[in-house]
Amino acid sequence: MGKSAKASSRKKAPKTSVSRPSHPPIAEMVNEAISSLDERKGSSLKAIKKYIGSVFVAADVKKIAVYIKKYLKTAVNNNVIVQTKGTGASGSFKLAKVQAEKQQQRKASTRDRVKQAKKAGAEKKKKSANRKKAVSQKSEESKNAKISKSPLKAKKAANSAKSKMPKQKVARTTTDKAAKKNT
Repeated sequence: MGKSAKASSRKKAPKTSVSRPSHPPIAEMVNEAISSLDERKGSSLKAIKKYIGSVFVAADVKKIAVYIKKYLKTAVNNNVIVQTKGTGASGSFKLAKVQAEKQQQRKASTRDRVKQAKKAGAEKKKKSANRKKAVSQKSEESKNAKISKSPLKAKKAANSAKSKMPKQKVARTTTDKAAKKNT
């Protein structure tokens, strides 16, 4: 009787199935609240609770307040939600996906600007390099030409270069004028 008596006294209570809440999961409700509120600086805990209470009538906000706070903390740690102000469950919250998309667009636009700047810089470098090459080639050709020419031809080339330059006027002094008059 020892084993059977103990077994009968230990009869387990019949399992009662835990009823599921009629509202959606906390994460879904909070994310929907933040996205629909769409505040520029983020939605506060109070605003999120107010939205959940008005939209999800089946949800008792007082009972699930603890779970909302808990979800906000874990979502901030998992980078699902960004906390714009405050610490813990207090402050303002935004969805991280929206912020990430904006950052990607900014990065893409800055990448395009950098690429365009690099292309423009490369073109300028090519042009300046071509100019330097042309100048150096001209100077080498002129040196080679001077060396290969006879002395007479070199003098003519120098004279022609001088003739191309404008003549500078020399200011005459009063003594020069007097000397001209006397002659």
